[in-house]
Amino acid sequence: MMEQMEHLKALLAASGAFLEGHYRLENGLHALSYYDCSRLLQYPQTAAQAAEELLPGAGRATHTFAPSITSLILAFEIARRLGLHMILDAPPFDEESFRFEPEARVLIVEDVVVTGRSLDYATDWVRRRGGQVIGYAVLIDRRAEGGAYRGIPLRAALWDPISTFTPPQCPACRAGLPLTGAPANYPKGLR
Repeated sequence: MMEQMEHLKALLAASGAFLEGHYRLENGLHALSYYDCSRLLQYPQTAAQAAEELLPGAGRATHTFAPSITSLILAFEIARRLGLHMILDAPPFDEESFRFEPEARVLIVEDVVVTGRSLDYATDWVRRRGGQVIGYAVLIDRRAEGGAYRGIPLRAALWDPISTFTPPQCPACRAGLPLTGAPANYPKGLR
């Protein structure tokens, strides 16, 4: 596991995906670092290597589900390698008439998790359409607690807890550093 994390860290560093600075997250809190996985996943060969880190979390899945643009690349690559179906929150699957076949076991794939908001959205999306969520495969878990999420197994290739601050508590704000908005990567249902 440690070798796997070091390999992923090297991929993230080489692609410039790990950013340090002063970022306003979608939830309004501030952070001093940010992962922009679109920088990592823009290269198919690197994306394939990153997805490989998530294969052990696939378990007995029959489907992968991608709730966001960058997770789409990872979910596709996992599905391709394991011969699974890949579903995403886009036509024709976003119509209310779409239903998973009986016994569908869905692995939700995400690139970065900070609060779990996108996992909640994805879980609800899958369950409303008759799928059973069997786990989460996450490239980078930035939650403080790590591990399972709401009783569902979560396997992360890298656990890197993030420190967040309210604006009055933020050391970068106190130092007068310019604030950059972290680009939103949420599914359209969360915007």
